[in-house]
Amino acid sequence: MKLKDILNEAVGKTMIGLKVVTSDEVLSYMFANPAKPLSKAPNYGPPTWKQTNAFDGTFIKHDNLETAISALEQKYGKGNIVVTGNTRGGDPVVQIYSKK
Repeated sequence: MKLKDILNEAVGKTMIGLKVVTSDEVLSYMFANPAKPLSKAPNYGPPTWKQTNAFDGTFIKHDNLETAISALEQKYGKGNIVVTGNTRGGDPVVQIYSKK
């Protein structure tokens, strides 16, 4: 792996579905989107955003990210998958909006 690839991977992507966007756009989409309401007090139950690191039994990495997003969108619906950055280990942080 080339140094340039390592540095680009370390920066990570923020995405809504397969579209690369800014972190501000992802956060606004997640927390200020009337189409995706967050749960309210007193129980703070679903619907909400939940983090995942796998799809179909496969860990999500940068090299299979687009395949993972496509598979997760088929299961949870288009617009319900976002990537909010990287974990400390360098893997993508994938969030799913779920009403369950």
